[in-house]
Amino acid sequence: MATLVLVCDRSAARFFHRESRRKGAPLEEKAILVSPAARLRPTEINSDRAGRIYARSATSTGRHSVRGHTPGPDREPHRVIAERFAKRIARRLDRERQSGDYDRIVLVASPRFLGTLRAALSAATRTLLAEELPRDWVRADVTQIRKRL
Repeated sequence: MATLVLVCDRSAARFFHRESRRKGAPLEEKAILVSPAARLRPTEINSDRAGRIYARSATSTGRHSVRGHTPGPDREPHRVIAERFAKRIARRLDRERQSGDYDRIVLVASPRFLGTLRAALSAATRTLLAEELPRDWVRADVTQIRKRL
């Protein structure tokens, strides 16, 4: 059977097909998924300023007893975008697994994104994982990826 090689980071995912398990076997690029929102600056994602929260101090009764502060973000915008993209990749990997064309998956992801993607994978897809490499090879060309594997 064949191997599916996934090379990804938080903004792009490249799916490769490899017929043989031997080192240096040819790779054929099958699909590319992109997440343009991952490349945006935080101000382009959240354009609104956070609101203010006013709370009365329990220890003070004077005129300065009410303090205002900005609430912290519940979640960082780039983290939310990366998690959504990881779920999208995981759904694609599930479809590939269900097709029965692959008996193993080699996952190459940037170190920060690897944990996010791992959490999004289904248990059935995780059983096909043959190897995980914490490398950022998304921008590399096919021949470089083939040599490095």
